[in-house]
Amino acid sequence: MTVVTKNGSMSDFTHPKNNAQLRLAVAGGVFIMMFMSMYSEIKGMEAVLAASTIARGSDSFVPSRRAASVVEAGEYGPREGYSLAYHESYGYFNDISDTTWEMSKDWAQGFKQHAHNKEKFAFYRGPRAWYNYHYDAYFSCPEAKRVGGVGDGPKWTCDIHRIKGIGERRWEQAQKASGKKEPYDANKYGCLVYSIGSNGDYTFEEAVLKHMGGPSCEIHIFDPTGEYARPENAEKNMHFHHWGLMGSKQNKTKDMYDIFEIMKKLGHEDRVIDIFKIDCEGCEWESSKDFVPMQNLRQILLETHGLLETVEETVAFYDRFAANNLVIFSKEANIESNGCLEYSFLRLHPDFLNR
Repeated sequence: MTVVTKNGSMSDFTHPKNNAQLRLAVAGGVFIMMFMSMYSEIKGMEAVLAASTIARGSDSFVPSRRAASVVEAGEYGPREGYSLAYHESYGYFNDISDTTWEMSKDWAQGFKQHAHNKEKFAFYRGPRAWYNYHYDAYFSCPEAKRVGGVGDGPKWTCDIHRIKGIGERRWEQAQKASGKKEPYDANKYGCLVYSIGSNGDYTFEEAVLKHMGGPSCEIHIFDPTGEYARPENAEKNMHFHHWGLMGSKQNKTKDMYDIFEIMKKLGHEDRVIDIFKIDCEGCEWESSKDFVPMQNLRQILLETHGLLETVEETVAFYDRFAANNLVIFSKEANIESNGCLEYSFLRLHPDFLNR
């Protein structure tokens, strides 16, 4: 093949020497195109990666104000091509592409929660058998962590590193709306954690503090079975209450309150609860009718205990979560127990599960 070169001369590329030059030129062009594509992706992630600090040798992630959540609207919003996950997670994810999010939606909407499409399958064989065939995780969080390590107290939590920044941004928005300018206060619209049931074990709560980089979350712990308050709690913004959780339709007993009463007593009626952890030895069955529909509970980390008397009641309990746009991102059996399951839910926009 003969072509005219840039200076007007003729060049025969069928000649072995020139043919080698052509291959070299093409390879160089391909390399440049690949480099430019990679450079574009790197620049797109630069704001998040450069602003974040990962503590080497530990499982803690300490995000800066800018990286930790390009969270709510405005300058903290997602870049082009990443808005779908951002809006359908209420600002929780700003770094999941629209393409990846659509794949997650397709999977979630097509996921079958019952083996052989039969709700009763294995029910009469007991909780261990039934849970093996029903209600599994169908959503993945990019940075899910078992916060607290190993054992019975820790819980699988969705991308906990995002929560501090979201709380700070929520505080900034409240400041802007009020016209005030004050230092960040977690107790006013910032990060909020409820932990129902502790038995004096603070493993999970201490781990939350570690991941947040200090007492930047307001943490409330509830347990009516003992006096588990500690002198060091106050300086860590951790508050113990000798209260238990019950359903709003149940008969009142001493030291037992429903979720609406608890939030009112603490002045949290207009607050978002970022993490709602509950392990209350059976109180979940009735109280869930109150707390599951509450839109201001964003993550629910729940241990269930056995099964209800009928399969219809049990199915109604679990279906309540999806009906309120809470997706399962973790399911873990408590293998020391006879049918206790650890579930973790994240609240998403109704459009995620419904086309």
